[in-house]
Amino acid sequence: MRKNFVKKLVVLATAAIVGGMCLYVSGCSSKSKWNEKQRKEAREMLQEWREIAYLNALTDAEFAVFAEDVADMLEARWPSYVEFVEMPMVGDSVEVVVVATIVNDIKANANNMRHLFPYDVLVSAGVLPAGMTTHQQKEYYMCLANGVDNVFGSVQNFVWGAINSSLDDVVIAHMLRDCAVPFWE
Repeated sequence: MRKNFVKKLVVLATAAIVGGMCLYVSGCSSKSKWNEKQRKEAREMLQEWREIAYLNALTDAEFAVFAEDVADMLEARWPSYVEFVEMPMVGDSVEVVVVATIVNDIKANANNMRHLFPYDVLVSAGVLPAGMTTHQQKEYYMCLANGVDNVFGSVQNFVWGAINSSLDDVVIAHMLRDCAVPFWE
């Protein structure tokens, strides 16, 4: 079940935390220098990230809000669009901001577990039965979010554990299955 995705998400989350600290330490300019065309180009750059399970599970409207948040962070850090796109490590910088935004989204609402562990992926892996109602899915993800909070204490610990510990991978797999038990007939 997308173990590599969880590992990649953890690596990216670590990069996001470091990147977020860099953004905080270096400060942000509130003066906007990007025009609407440049902002649109920055948002379009994020389409390649849509393949990540978390972002792929967002509706188009949710993704538009996400892309706008990332563009705002990029613009605040690099007020000159020309300098931003000409940076040698522009892709890495975008990656750090994308991951920071994902981590912030998850922290803002632990129920976003549905984006980390999409229902269709859990069904195809045999964790959840097909045909669950949206209410049942919500109950499942509430159970999972509570489990993550209880076991790991924070999203950072959860991501760190998923990346660095095979024991935590087992704990996560057990949480996924334990929360699914009530939905199997």
